[in-house]
Amino acid sequence: MVYFKVSNRFFIFLSLFLCLSIVLNAENTRIKRSGSLKSYVKRSMPIKYYVDPTVLEYYVDKALEILKDGTCLQFVKISNDNDPDAINIVRNKSEYVIDYKFNKDEKPLKLVLEQTAFKKQGVIARKMLSEMGLIFTDLRPDRDTYINIEYPNISTEHKNEYDKYDSNEVDLYDTGFDFGSIMFRGLYHRALNGKKAVTSKLNPKFDYMIGQEDGLSLYDRQVINKYYCSDKATASCKNGGVPNTQSSGPCFCSKPFTGTTCESLKTSDASCGNTKLTATSEFQTLSTEAGHRKCYYEIEVKPSKRIFIRVVKSYATSGQPCTEKKGLLIKYQKDETATGLSLCGYNEEVKLISETEKVIIAWETGDNTNRFTIRYRQVGQFDTVDSFPDSFTM
Repeated sequence: MVYFKVSNRFFIFLSLFLCLSIVLNAENTRIKRSGSLKSYVKRSMPIKYYVDPTVLEYYVDKALEILKDGTCLQFVKISNDNDPDAINIVRNKSEYVIDYKFNKDEKPLKLVLEQTAFKKQGVIARKMLSEMGLIFTDLRPDRDTYINIEYPNISTEHKNEYDKYDSNEVDLYDTGFDFGSIMFRGLYHRALNGKKAVTSKLNPKFDYMIGQEDGLSLYDRQVINKYYCSDKATASCKNGGVPNTQSSGPCFCSKPFTGTTCESLKTSDASCGNTKLTATSEFQTLSTEAGHRKCYYEIEVKPSKRIFIRVVKSYATSGQPCTEKKGLLIKYQKDETATGLSLCGYNEEVKLISETEKVIIAWETGDNTNRFTIRYRQVGQFDTVDSFPDSFTM
């Protein structure tokens, strides 16, 4: 009898152990599939990659240029497709839906380019960063403060691709949430019938910045440099700039700042008028006429006050996703490194309140029809955008 009692206890223990192992294994699989920074082994420099003959190497080269811009990343192409330390870039001619999942334990690691991706250097860069250990912006632990995941608009079999990380799984390297990050997978990723999979909680206009593929944001550079070369990212930068680990200068500046440490605004064209503005308790108007110009405005207000911005109308270069290079840029956030609100194409009645005592507006246009009209005034810290009716019309 004693023998059977011990045996039963043993089998109970064994069953519990096996159940726990299954749970832990499932969790590890989720982490591996998601490419968590803390669970990922960094690649050594230079990062080796192989390009399959079916892949157009021109776009791979363009993607690598994006990744090296302002970062410490180095890459070397190899001719051997069996190197376990390499990333093999291959093409899937039968698949059209872009898929960001990959098997982290596969050696060599395989980066698959679908028919809709093999000519998109931004998508290639995003996939490369994911396979190098960076996480997607829409999976950050803090994402629920900034975005809604529209689960009814996402196909059932792909809902788990929006499972966010726990804070103990990832290292965010003191970065804030950034709608302009190249690691944002897109407004319609895995969505049904052309509906949005993600929407902004801050301002609906941020929706149209999601998924940009033009280049790295400042926070993208900060994560890359702190993850892969923290010993080189030592410069002290102002106005939201981040250390530049290339030889071109100590800082990579937040638009529209310039200088060794990003200490000053870029110089505006003479036709822009006064660029140092002060908000008062009365509405004032800031506008540009149509034509080629580069204008950089700084609006300030009394200590402890805020600035109400009303974009009456703006006509900028069209493009979605919208980027700082295309649209009217309004930097009103406390986080100066995060990409500001960019407005492309035609916009009207966009209202917001600054999070600090300063707003930066950048306008770069080469189109003779582009122009904007903005109204601004001083408000209190706890006022809302609906507290100040303005009768001005165009």
